[in-house]
Amino acid sequence: MVLKRWQERKISNYEYLMYLNMLADRSFNDITQYPVFPWVIADYKSTVLDLSNPDTFRDLSKPIGALNSERLQEFKNRYESMPPDQPKFLYGTHYSTPGYVLFFLVREAPEYMLRLQNGRFDSPDRMFWSIADTWHGVTSSPADVKELIPEFFGSDGDFLLNVQGLNLGIRSCGEPVGDVVLPPWAKSPRDFVAKMREALECEHVSAHLHEWIDLIFGHKQRGEAAVEADNLFYHTTYEGAVDIDSIVDPVERAGMESQINEFGQTPKQLLTMPHPPRNQHNAPTSVPGVTLGAAGESRGTTGSSLSATTSAGASTASSSQSPEEGQRGSTNRAHISAERVQEATSDAPAREHVRNIDRVSSVGGIELSSALAFEAMVPFASHKLHSDVVSSVCISSDGESAFSVSEDSTIKIYSAKSRKLKRSAVISELALSCACLTPDNKYLFVGSWDNSIYMYSIPYGRVEQNLYAHHDAVSCLSLRAGSGGGGTLASGSWDGTVKIWNMSPSGIEKAPIVECVDYSAEIKCIDHSPRSNVVVCGAADGGCLAYDIRTGSSMWTVAAHEDSVNGVALLADDARVVTCSDDGKLTVRDVSCGRALWQVTCEDELRCVAVDGERAMAGTDKGTMRQWDVRGRREVTSRTAAVVARSPHAQGVTCISYSAATRRMASASDDGVVALWAADE
Repeated sequence: MVLKRWQERKISNYEYLMYLNMLADRSFNDITQYPVFPWVIADYKSTVLDLSNPDTFRDLSKPIGALNSERLQEFKNRYESMPPDQPKFLYGTHYSTPGYVLFFLVREAPEYMLRLQNGRFDSPDRMFWSIADTWHGVTSSPADVKELIPEFFGSDGDFLLNVQGLNLGIRSCGEPVGDVVLPPWAKSPRDFVAKMREALECEHVSAHLHEWIDLIFGHKQRGEAAVEADNLFYHTTYEGAVDIDSIVDPVERAGMESQINEFGQTPKQLLTMPHPPRNQHNAPTSVPGVTLGAAGESRGTTGSSLSATTSAGASTASSSQSPEEGQRGSTNRAHISAERVQEATSDAPAREHVRNIDRVSSVGGIELSSALAFEAMVPFASHKLHSDVVSSVCISSDGESAFSVSEDSTIKIYSAKSRKLKRSAVISELALSCACLTPDNKYLFVGSWDNSIYMYSIPYGRVEQNLYAHHDAVSCLSLRAGSGGGGTLASGSWDGTVKIWNMSPSGIEKAPIVECVDYSAEIKCIDHSPRSNVVVCGAADGGCLAYDIRTGSSMWTVAAHEDSVNGVALLADDARVVTCSDDGKLTVRDVSCGRALWQVTCEDELRCVAVDGERAMAGTDKGTMRQWDVRGRREVTSRTAAVVARSPHAQGVTCISYSAATRRMASASDDGVVALWAADE
């Protein structure tokens, strides 16, 4: 129960707001529906930020447009004078638009601002040049009621620096627009963000944040309640206000779509009753019968009820963590979809498709904050299934079975319910090195040292296809399923080649759709994304490389590690990739260029990695598992990590498979043991 966790202060205000944005379909991949965060501080002039003074804070019970009473009266006068046969509104602009998002992020994503502005930056006097000036504008200008974006509370502050030396023009006063001018109480951009986060998590904001939630996501978002709360925007900004499909004229339809995208979109309404407040410290939790989800959804719908636990879980991290700890080393810049600014064509370079500015993203199209990834997992079953190293393990989509392959040449199917071995099969005379399971649990694709890929039918217990794939052992596979039983399969080999294969319901096509240029070392691990046209691999010599899967051309190659790369996993935004190695390092890289965004060094060798949301979990050569918050750039040291540390493996963990839908996980090790885990309820 995410609401209950927030009320009990088990997750932070930041994490809860990210969760609400996710439920309301706000995404870092869509600047027309970017996550919304509130202005919480009203004092940008003092030399010391006094969080014990109520006057330091913005009134969260009012929308931005209502903070200035004189300006609000002008809005009301216009509202009253509107013709009765037309939809009325108070504010002719919105608090979240593509222009406002890029206003804040212009120094990090200038190319998107240039696309939006037809090749030029905005007038220097209208640029984001000062925090105090921006606050003054949103509380006084009749055309500016914008709220903030998450970067103000969860980044390293680089978006405030003109690190690229952009020529942003000279203001009318003669001063050039460079780095954003910070308030006197901030020593640096990092310090500014840390203090903004501290203010967001402080007691005053915690006591009033539910009031702002009512305005943005809740019952005061629309209707009479919105009118009474002075919170009414132009009618096309609300979900369902315009039936696009009923507009027949293509020109009129295109114009309406453009207006909706550029003018701003109000988040999906999640609550139709007042949001309960956060508990005071040590106060009992009370969860009234409030529905949290799209207005109109039934209370029984998964994810719509306050009493329903999300399939991705919730963090147990305490909000008592200091903002400095939460921000240390965290970039959290925006990954912005260029397609929303200018439609990308299929011929665009792969690196443009995965243009990254280091941000969070989605699992199955659902945006997740780092609070909602791997839950605390506890092992509930383990068994020594193989006589040799387990090279790969897959957990079924229902979490009821584990499929493992081993260097002992066998496939094993283990039942979570009966905790017994269901099947053992030998499909090759040589070792089996890797495996991928189709989402419908019907086929297991297996790579072998005999250079082949096997398509094993689980219902019929037989090999349906044997494809000679490489000139040396098939070392790794990556499966991305498509509709109608199709999809793509990526394979890597000891011969240094990487191939992409089309799949159909009848099997793998005999010829690869693309074969990437030979690499000088063995390919050890692989992941790919047809959506972003990229395949990323790790090699035995420590190299990490990326290819465009349409042409097979190299995007980049870097010496990523000092020893063999054992695991590679694309985060759900396809813009960042996590790698791990025998050198004990876990690294996050920008997929578009290979640049290292963050790296941590452990005392143990890291043998495999799995990702979910913004969490990465790696198995070590000691038989333990460690977990990191990728966004927060820190190892998880909460109860979650303590539980995970109690691994049932006596030897090195070789592979991990996680199912977010069932909150179950499978792991395996060098000694042939396969273990099943479940979320610790």
